Amino acid sequence: MQALTPKNLLTWSLSACTRDAEYPPCNCPDCNQKLWSHGFRDRNLENTKIILKRYRCPRCTKVISIKPEGMLDYFQTLLKTMLVTLEHRLTFKSWPHLIPRQRSGHWLRAFYRHHKMHAPDQSPMSYLGHLAKESVNFFDKRSRTKKN
Repeated sequence: MQALTPKNLLTWSLSACTRDAEYPPCNCPDCNQKLWSHGFRDRNLENTKIILKRYRCPRCTKVISIKPEGMLDYFQTLLKTMLVTLEHRLTFKSWPHLIPRQRSGHWLRAFYRHHKMHAPDQSPMSYLGHLAKESVNFFDKRSRTKKN
């Protein structure tokens, strides 16, 4: 399932993720066909239940969800929260108390893999600042291939 995010189509805030919200019509990002409404999907995001609007393309049959900015596929935490947690870990050499260390450790290992592959000559803190500024999803498997 593909997700519509601010970079390629819509910006949607967390407060607008309800069944009663007015969802604007939109077109498929691949074939530019007008999308059909395809219901809703419940998701958990940072200990809150939210509802995502789904669309279906009649031409290419893709199902597309409108997600809030910063929400990653397969994660229940916003990218901003992950980056703040990693910044705390790199600065103070300890984990923040509100997020389980096992989850944070997974994020740290993914960050180090991405850092080693894409910018080994940069310090981890400066590279983390770059990721935060660019809103790079370092968990995306497509970003794990080395860029020339």
